Amino acid sequence: MVIRLPRNSPLWTSLILHAAALVVLLFFVLLDFFRAKQSVHVFEMVSPPNVPVAQNIAPSPKAVVEPTPAPPKPKPRELININDFRKKNPLPKPRPVQTPDRAPVMVPTLTVPEIETSRSQTPPRELSQQELTDLANYNARLRSRINAAWKKPANLGGLALKLNAVFRVSSSGVISQIRFSPGSGNAAFDASVMAALEAVANAGRTPTGQAHTFSMTFGQD
Repeated sequence: MVIRLPRNSPLWTSLILHAAALVVLLFFVLLDFFRAKQSVHVFEMVSPPNVPVAQNIAPSPKAVVEPTPAPPKPKPRELININDFRKKNPLPKPRPVQTPDRAPVMVPTLTVPEIETSRSQTPPRELSQQELTDLANYNARLRSRINAAWKKPANLGGLALKLNAVFRVSSSGVISQIRFSPGSGNAAFDASVMAALEAVANAGRTPTGQAHTFSMTFGQD
């Protein structure tokens, strides 16, 4: 009697796997059998030769490491006053500058009255030294005439008064454009000076032939 197993039976699968495992195991056994055997080296320990031991060998001295000294601490800065510093360190004295001795230059001086030349469209010509001298004499004579015509008020009571009168004198001598700069602050005193200037009216022809502006001071102590 023959027993037939089906082809897809689990038994067939198990048989096939076992057979494959047996073949693989047999392959590795044969491979290990035919592999070349490595030679084995045997080492034997023997005692070292007798070496004479040196007697009285001084031990090597150990190196002594000296400690590194700590860096010195910086000294605190001393504060000093600027005046004390200047006393200890004075500035060098400047050298005196020597100037060469020069002979003094003598310049002739001339006293000129307070006169302003007229401001017209035609600029005034420069006056000569003689004309300036004549104009100063003219101013002195004009001042004498005004003082002669000036009548001071009698009821001032000893007040200290002062005013500056500015007026224009034409080339023919006519006095005009009278003003006080400044006035005295006393109406009676200012009116007396105005009356004196108007009383003179004409000072005569100027020595330069030009119109001039004069400035005269009047006062009472």
